[in-house]
Amino acid sequence: SMVLRKKSVLIIGVIVALVLVGLVMWSASRNAAPAFLAGLCQNGYDDFVKAGNSLSILATANKVPKDSVHTNPRMLEIFRAGLKKKFEAPAETYRMETMASRVMPDMALLKQLAQAVKAEGENLEDQGRFGEAAWIYVELIEYGQKVQAGPVIFCLVGLALEDMGLKALQGIETKLKDLER
Repeated sequence: SMVLRKKSVLIIGVIVALVLVGLVMWSASRNAAPAFLAGLCQNGYDDFVKAGNSLSILATANKVPKDSVHTNPRMLEIFRAGLKKKFEAPAETYRMETMASRVMPDMALLKQLAQAVKAEGENLEDQGRFGEAAWIYVELIEYGQKVQAGPVIFCLVGLALEDMGLKALQGIETKLKDLER
């Protein structure tokens, strides 16, 4: 039964080797970005954070002043560029070690950006330009839908942003002319 013993040792050796290879591959890929982020070079997330950073003077404000967009038209430009790109939360959001230090501050910027965009819509409403305000609110809804990509926290933030735009749009629905609908 020497042959049977050799086969058993050989099978056990192969199993151990496969387990070791699996462990090495697992530990090497543990800090790698998720596979669905591979090849993503233009990301709306980066544009939205950049636009939010341009609102840095408002970092401690709970509500963005209505004139903030007029004093910073580049912010709206960057925001709109982000709407045209695919959005995915960065790889750091999938690691607890970096979630609090990098991503949570960015999420505050995403909310401030939404408030600034909404303020632009309110400015247009004040001028009686309800059709243009409606388009801003539709962009805000689209923004919320884009932000929903990523971990669950992004889905929740995106839903809140989308709701902000939806409520603003519903608020001016009766003021829109037939051609603006």
